[in-house]
Amino acid sequence: MKKLVYCLVAMCCVLSFVGCDKEFENKANIIRLSYENLTHRFFNGDDVAFYYECQFATDVKFEIMVNNSSTVLHTETASITPGEGILTFNLETGGYEGQALLCLTYHQMSSHGKVVSTHWYEVTITTRGSWYYENEAVNELLESCKDFDAETLAETIEGEYERYSYLKYNDDWSKIIEPYRVIGYDYVEGLAYEKYNFNADGTGWHSVNPAEPDMETMTYDFNWSYDAESDQLTLSGEYNHKWRVTGCNDNYIVLDETTTNGDNLRTILGRSLL
Repeated sequence: MKKLVYCLVAMCCVLSFVGCDKEFENKANIIRLSYENLTHRFFNGDDVAFYYECQFATDVKFEIMVNNSSTVLHTETASITPGEGILTFNLETGGYEGQALLCLTYHQMSSHGKVVSTHWYEVTITTRGSWYYENEAVNELLESCKDFDAETLAETIEGEYERYSYLKYNDDWSKIIEPYRVIGYDYVEGLAYEKYNFNADGTGWHSVNPAEPDMETMTYDFNWSYDAESDQLTLSGEYNHKWRVTGCNDNYIVLDETTTNGDNLRTILGRSLL
């Protein structure tokens, strides 16, 4: 009789164990970046939202890492229970700007023991007012202009150009601090539309088309010269100006100046397509 009781107890234990195992089988947790964040572009201090659909409770470890590096900028942990919802983390990086990875580590599957998974999302994190993307776009253009031949620039400058970018830089020219026009797009209201024409004989003209519709375009003649040793481009006549040529290719001329007020201004002329 005792043997029968022991057998029944043992069978109940086995069935209970099997029942528990089946209870946890095929359960899964899904956590993904919210649709509203699919641009993968964030500012420091932003909240990033993740949608979750969970069938069992789990802790979620959130990390911000520098892309292609082991540097961890921020880490925190949250707990979620079964159900659906939105999990929110704040992007605090201490002012980091650039490519980063948002890492989520959590228990994703419950079969055969809880399976831990890590998911990565590649994003760009910047600071409001830093003009990060504008700097990236202009720097790419500057890279294509840096290896110019100063000795032959005067022979290749001939043509009509539009003011493609107009920018104010910091003291060491490493960052844009105030964009007026970037890659053909105005960032301030009332900025005039300007053109420059350089003739092979050293003459040219500069036109200013005001933003106000009731004002006429003004055109000024000038003579131009370029000194290869100092990289100085000089315009004189009805229009007078001096720049340092810091870049040039078949389509663009990069012209820098430091004003009497100490402002570092960069003008990028783009060759007219017409």
